Amino acid sequence: MRRQTAGEENSYSPDRISICPLYRLALSIWERTALRIRYLPHANNTEKIDETGIYIDLLPDCTSLIKLRKYLAFETQPAGEWCDLTIHSLSHRLQLKGNLKGSKIVELGTYCRHMHRAEDHALGHTGNAVDQTQSTGTKQPFIYLGEVLFSDYKPPLYSITSISANINSSGRTRLSWKIAADIDNPPEKKAILSKVTGPFAYFLVYFDGELQGVAHTLEFNLNKSLIGRLGDYSVEGVMWNGDVIASS
Repeated sequence: MRRQTAGEENSYSPDRISICPLYRLALSIWERTALRIRYLPHANNTEKIDETGIYIDLLPDCTSLIKLRKYLAFETQPAGEWCDLTIHSLSHRLQLKGNLKGSKIVELGTYCRHMHRAEDHALGHTGNAVDQTQSTGTKQPFIYLGEVLFSDYKPPLYSITSISANINSSGRTRLSWKIAADIDNPPEKKAILSKVTGPFAYFLVYFDGELQGVAHTLEFNLNKSLIGRLGDYSVEGVMWNGDVIASS
């Protein structure tokens, strides 16, 4: 199934789309407005539904009186597993250009795109389950929404890079890494910084997703049982304020 982009409204034929309005809003949208949605796909009627996702109605500027509808498709995922859709720059994803002053989101809801005409389909909303009502009159849920969160996205001021394993002078294998700062977003003057670990209080070291230990420096002695094994190392830095930054 080909995933549609937000700007392809013309490919969404009205006779194949069913919508379920969920929220009436008056939310200003800026360059750094972010959106996170947690959803649970349902197994019902997947052979009849080509695509599910959310739609957003917005006023593109302060002078516009005509609502613009954008569709954001969910990735195809196995039914029964919670999934996340995270968009760091909603204005970019919605292909909004120019001055965003006055741009507002006025409605948000879910939609499904049918493989055939949708004239015999209608959508309802029960709790947090979005339903497809078939001609038989029985409601068949096709998506569950767990969370819809708008926020101001702030990119991390620091990142963890250059993870590598090396043998030191004593013959032990150590994992080491570096801390990189975002030169475009300098930290506050009052920020807590360590001479050794910078903005991080400590680090969590993982091998193939399994926690191996805690490091209070920029290196970690590897367990002999891991040496020579194929797998991926990753490091998470826990900052003094509790924020967690994963290695890139």
